[in-house]
Amino acid sequence: MLRFARAIVATLVLLTGSVWYGSSPAAEGLGKGTIRIGLLDPATGPVASEGANVDGGFRYYLASHGDKLGGFAVELRTGDEGSTTEQALTVAHQLVEQDAVDAIVGVVNSSDALALGPYIGAQKKLLIIAGAGADGLTQTPPPKTIFRVAHTSSQDVMPLGDYVCHRMRLRTAAIVATDYAYGVEAAGGFARAYTDARCHIIQEQYAPPGNPDWASTVGKIDKRAQVVFGAVGGMDSVSFVTAYRSAGPKTELVGDANLTDEEWLPIEREHALGVTTGSHYAATVKNPANLAFRLGYESLTGHHVGEYTENGYVAAQMLSAALDKLPSGAIKTDVLIAALRGVAVEAPRGPVHFDKFQQVVNNVYIRRVRQVGGRFRNEVLDTYPDVSQFWQYDADRYLALPPYAKLKGAWARP
Repeated sequence: MLRFARAIVATLVLLTGSVWYGSSPAAEGLGKGTIRIGLLDPATGPVASEGANVDGGFRYYLASHGDKLGGFAVELRTGDEGSTTEQALTVAHQLVEQDAVDAIVGVVNSSDALALGPYIGAQKKLLIIAGAGADGLTQTPPPKTIFRVAHTSSQDVMPLGDYVCHRMRLRTAAIVATDYAYGVEAAGGFARAYTDARCHIIQEQYAPPGNPDWASTVGKIDKRAQVVFGAVGGMDSVSFVTAYRSAGPKTELVGDANLTDEEWLPIEREHALGVTTGSHYAATVKNPANLAFRLGYESLTGHHVGEYTENGYVAAQMLSAALDKLPSGAIKTDVLIAALRGVAVEAPRGPVHFDKFQQVVNNVYIRRVRQVGGRFRNEVLDTYPDVSQFWQYDADRYLALPPYAKLKGAWARP
């Protein structure tokens, strides 16, 4: 799948004729000025496909809007976030200090985003996160220059916890998650909403990252559970779903969107059928913006859109809406940030705006994998509108609770 994700970016460059590493003189002459943007996503390492999809979504927005954002011509610089925080920091320094970018967009790894925050804040540069999900990025006082269009690890699965308990009426759940920030926080978000709905977690299993033995983990799932919640990222999603179906349990499988992202469905195929997930995006969302986005992107690249592609697109869309408000001339970061705080757009995922912590607020869709006309896709079952990172909870009370890392292992009541 990685070579396909890279092909998306290559296809966009070839088919649009766009100058991705510098704006054209004609565009500069007709526009309000120029903005220099650094795309910082992993081009190598275990989540390189997600990085390529974020890049592809951002580039597609540019390609479909005359290579401009809010009337400004775009000079694009790219950097490989890689698979270590040290590399991400080194590349960020290059983008800011050598390339003099006005903004950095992307960042898939949460550890990288957490490390980049203080540096980007000190440099007074804008950072729009389009991948990393660590809750703490927007739940402790972040640098005022950081915004996120991607969901927090727990944001999309809190409504799912409510749905599984109240609508699916599955009263006992087992949790399987990868043992790092994303997995633990996603498990915590689901568990909080699920238990607050008066249903019960009876088991928690946390598998070490890096190709764990999913068959063994699945074999240990408590048979009393009526539903299994999975929080597994990247290609591990494919391995987990395949191991789960191969083991043959009849227990319902639900999880974070990564379980059945459009990136993985062509591999998972029948194994993914019937899996229910919570996500801020589904390719089947019915609105004009999504129809245009999906058909345009698939026609241009020959590849399906997924949540990371849409994240990159929405990052460009919201940045463009903010730049629309700016006068011609040099970009002033404080003015751009003030404009971005007030942006509200109709994105492919639906209505989008930022909360006071500069975290995206949007719909969350409950999706189930079905096969339609030979294609496996996430069909929308229900919509929870206007979901913030705190969902139905008061923000101050939510933030006063222990972080999910400290609650790991405490949800289960056998």
